[in-house]
Amino acid sequence: MKKFDDYPKAFKKMVRYIRQEATIEQIRGMEIIFSDTVASRKHTLAPDGAARVRKWSGKSH
Repeated sequence: MKKFDDYPKAFKKMVRYIRQEATIEQIRGMEIIFSDTVASRKHTLAPDGAARVRKWSGKSH
């Protein structure tokens, strides 16, 4: 696993924002977006080559 400092600047800024300033509502919203994005990317990178485009709905849960 990478060290924190090895990740892109945007990722580090996001993590620092969550740790220092984000409200619980913001964290919940980010968690949904992040989870969906990671799942989509993992599916795209799947060894079977089955790429699927998933559009973010923008809905809050």
